[in-house]
Amino acid sequence: MRIELSIIDISELEQNTLIKNIANECRSSEVETVLKGDQTAQDIGSILICMLSAPAIIQLCRGIADTLRLSRKASLMLKGKNGETLEIKNAKASDVAELSKILIENKQLFEE
Repeated sequence: MRIELSIIDISELEQNTLIKNIANECRSSEVETVLKGDQTAQDIGSILICMLSAPAIIQLCRGIADTLRLSRKASLMLKGKNGETLEIKNAKASDVAELSKILIENKQLFEE
């Protein structure tokens, strides 16, 4: 499964910080991550591309939840293989179980 993850609705500096934090949270797991610059962003690393196996989904969601504790107003944008997007507004750390469920239920959007 391939997911392109962006954090939106906050400043560019906060976006980059949170994305890099999620990437760091996932380093020791089965989540393969690549930081990618957004064409419209000045700083490299505002988008996180994740290659996931099924068990790694939970690790990614935990990393996202831990990171969202740093920002109370961030929203997530998940982009699938054909450009389809899922937007999760006002995401909170307590949403980790719901986020896992959303990713699993919509896995066809992200499968290669």
